[in-house]
Amino acid sequence: MEVVCFVQGFPLATGSRSTVRELAARSRSPNSRKDKRCRLFSTEDDSAEDDQTPELDGMMIRWKNQKSPFKDGRDLLPFDVNVLTPPSRSLGRFRLDPRLNCGDIVDYEGTSYVVRRVRMHYAFRNGTFVVTRKTAEVKTMGRKSLESYLERLYNSKKTIENDQ
Repeated sequence: MEVVCFVQGFPLATGSRSTVRELAARSRSPNSRKDKRCRLFSTEDDSAEDDQTPELDGMMIRWKNQKSPFKDGRDLLPFDVNVLTPPSRSLGRFRLDPRLNCGDIVDYEGTSYVVRRVRMHYAFRNGTFVVTRKTAEVKTMGRKSLESYLERLYNSKKTIENDQ
């Protein structure tokens, strides 16, 4: 008899009923961490109907799958911030939120900038790729609004010409 443990719809452990129960008994020790639980379902073909849900055999504790922090220290690296509008220039090096992404707004010396592109530069060291620096390319808010206005104007004229 085969038993499968499902967590959020994905199989966590498969094996014989005794193997899964031993695993569940070990995880119920008093010093185990309090966490989410998963159900043990039997996969026997005793039922005639295929759409019938399997019976619940027991409960098993599952520890959280927490992601380990990156080993290359990418969250600690500062961003090199460059302004894209001609002439392009560098604003400097800043320690920004590591989750900085396109569309985010950055304020610097009373001027607001919109992040257009974020790049991570990698180097191959000790058999793995390691982040060596991060770059954020930004535009001023005024420039972004002017470009979006001109793009809308161009698209509206283009549709008028196509209609005629």
